Amino acid sequence: MLTGHPQSLVEFRGLFSESTDRRQWPHVASSVSYRWAILELAAELGCEPEERAIYENRVARTPEEYASALLR
Repeated sequence: MLTGHPQSLVEFRGLFSESTDRRQWPHVASSVSYRWAILELAAELGCEPEERAIYENRVARTPEEYASALLR
Protein backbone atom coordinates (compact mmCIF):
# COMPACT_ATOMS: atom_id res chain seq x y z
CA MET A 1 0.00 0.00 0.00
CA LEU A 2 1.24 3.45 -0.87
CA THR A 3 1.34 6.21 1.68
CA GLY A 4 2.07 9.89 1.20
CA HIS A 5 2.71 11.22 -2.27
CA PRO A 6 2.95 8.97 -5.30
CA GLN A 7 6.55 9.30 -6.49
CA SER A 8 5.75 9.03 -10.19
CA LEU A 9 2.89 9.12 -12.64
CA VAL A 10 3.06 5.31 -12.89
CA GLU A 11 2.80 5.04 -9.09
CA PHE A 12 -0.17 7.43 -9.21
CA ARG A 13 -1.85 5.09 -11.71
CA GLY A 14 -1.29 2.26 -9.24
CA LEU A 15 -3.68 3.99 -6.86
CA PHE A 16 -6.44 3.16 -9.36
CA SER A 17 -5.55 -0.52 -9.61
CA GLU A 18 -6.22 -3.49 -7.40
CA SER A 19 -2.92 -4.98 -8.53
CA THR A 20 0.09 -4.73 -6.25
CA ASP A 21 2.28 -5.69 -9.21
CA ARG A 22 3.93 -2.43 -10.30
CA ARG A 23 4.50 -3.87 -13.78
CA GLN A 24 0.74 -3.66 -14.34
CA TRP A 25 0.36 0.00 -13.39
CA PRO A 26 1.44 1.54 -16.72
CA HIS A 27 -1.53 -0.22 -18.32
CA VAL A 28 -4.05 1.47 -16.03
CA ALA A 29 -4.00 4.61 -18.20
CA SER A 30 -5.73 2.78 -21.04
CA SER A 31 -8.68 1.62 -18.95
CA VAL A 32 -12.09 3.21 -19.38
CA SER A 33 -12.56 3.56 -15.63
CA TYR A 34 -9.27 5.45 -15.26
CA ARG A 35 -10.05 7.81 -18.12
CA TRP A 36 -13.49 8.47 -16.60
CA ALA A 37 -11.91 9.06 -13.18
CA ILE A 38 -9.51 11.63 -14.65
CA LEU A 39 -12.46 13.60 -16.07
CA GLU A 40 -14.34 13.46 -12.77
CA LEU A 41 -11.31 14.41 -10.69
CA ALA A 42 -10.51 17.35 -12.95
CA ALA A 43 -14.05 18.68 -12.51
CA GLU A 44 -13.81 18.36 -8.71
CA LEU A 45 -10.32 19.80 -8.42
CA GLY A 46 -10.76 22.58 -10.95
CA CYS A 47 -7.88 21.62 -13.22
CA GLU A 48 -7.39 20.46 -16.79
CA PRO A 49 -8.87 17.03 -17.57
CA GLU A 50 -5.43 15.60 -18.23
CA GLU A 51 -3.65 12.85 -16.34
CA ARG A 52 -0.56 15.02 -15.73
CA ALA A 53 -2.68 17.90 -14.35
CA ILE A 54 -4.42 15.59 -11.87
CA TYR A 55 -1.10 14.07 -10.81
CA GLU A 56 0.51 17.50 -10.32
CA ASN A 57 -2.52 18.66 -8.33
CA ARG A 58 -2.13 15.58 -6.14
CA VAL A 59 1.56 16.04 -5.36
CA ALA A 60 1.15 19.79 -4.78
CA ARG A 61 -1.03 19.06 -1.74
CA THR A 62 -0.60 17.08 1.43
CA PRO A 63 -2.59 13.84 1.49
CA GLU A 64 -4.95 15.49 3.99
CA GLU A 65 -5.51 18.54 1.77
CA TYR A 66 -6.17 16.35 -1.27
CA ALA A 67 -8.65 14.16 0.61
CA SER A 68 -10.38 17.20 2.05
CA ALA A 69 -10.77 18.73 -1.44
CA LEU A 70 -12.40 15.54 -2.69
CA LEU A 71 -14.69 15.17 0.32
CA ARG A 72 -16.08 18.73 0.18
